[in-house]
Amino acid sequence: LGLYQVVEAPQLLANYSHFMLLFSVTIAALSALVYFMLFGIFLFHRVAGPVYHMKRHMEAITQGEPAKPLKLRNGDQLQDVAEVYNQLLVKLGALESLPQENLETQAAEDAGSAQGQASE
Repeated sequence: LGLYQVVEAPQLLANYSHFMLLFSVTIAALSALVYFMLFGIFLFHRVAGPVYHMKRHMEAITQGEPAKPLKLRNGDQLQDVAEVYNQLLVKLGALESLPQENLETQAAEDAGSAQGQASE
């Protein structure tokens, strides 16, 4: 009976160290999963927040509310898109202030230049 315990002891030790290695790898993998999930949520909010804000801003304009510059939080993604969007609002505001005949003349000129570029 004593010999049996001596022979089985290395096998038990190998099983224990295999179990501990597997346990450590599992804990590390779960920790990495939680970290990447939290990072993904954080990154998602930095993109989805500005998109949601821009959508609400556009809806307000279509409902007839006066256009205001779009301001995003510091650190949000899509700052460059918000900048272009604000420039678009300025251009549209400038177009609305022109008399109607100037709009028709400008539209005809734009169409003519577009056809000239297409033929080249």
